[in-house]
Amino acid sequence: KEGDTTVSWILRELRPVSFKLKQGAESKNLKFGFVAQELEQTFPNMVHTDTHHGGTKSVAYQDLIAVLTLSAQLQYQALSRLQATL
Repeated sequence: KEGDTTVSWILRELRPVSFKLKQGAESKNLKFGFVAQELEQTFPNMVHTDTHHGGTKSVAYQDLIAVLTLSAQLQYQALSRLQATL
């Protein structure tokens, strides 16, 4: 039960955004992700700051994928429990 509450909190804290890069080959494509500065307030371990390039922040998406996978698994377990009671 505690894991379900934690997962709900995590999902509420995430704010997906769409954006375009300012330069480079990928600049013409619409991207989806999260604002590193916002994510850092809630999950500081998922944001890296590049001290060699003016403090540019980036999201560690591989870490975020693990958290979101856990979230999906817990949601599935909760749904399975509910379905079993029907």
